[in-house]
Amino acid sequence: MSDASLFSGLYQQIHEYAELLDDVLVNLKENTSSLEDKSRQELASFLLDLTNEQCEDLPVRLIALALRNNKVNLAEIADIGQALQSTEIDESDIELLEQLAQSLEQEQAGAMERMRGRSY
Repeated sequence: MSDASLFSGLYQQIHEYAELLDDVLVNLKENTSSLEDKSRQELASFLLDLTNEQCEDLPVRLIALALRNNKVNLAEIADIGQALQSTEIDESDIELLEQLAQSLEQEQAGAMERMRGRSY
């Protein structure tokens, strides 16, 4: 597998999680999110997987490593994952989700640059 295809796959995964995160953020801000929302449960699972050292999903592990390198506090991310599985979402959780969205956007841009053969 070439570096370009690796980064292309990573870019696509980050893009999908970023879209999921954006959807959930919009619903949370509009107070239309509920525990039964499929996207909310998927995001909660993703956030918990980011902090799970036993997670066997390679893209998730690569994203977790990249976020860790960007100084994202994965313990806080796990707390938000748990909060999404309950009714305990507050403004600080939404702010952290917005910060995570920005970090994912940066990682997506970095993956694109690496696909183009530039260091980032």
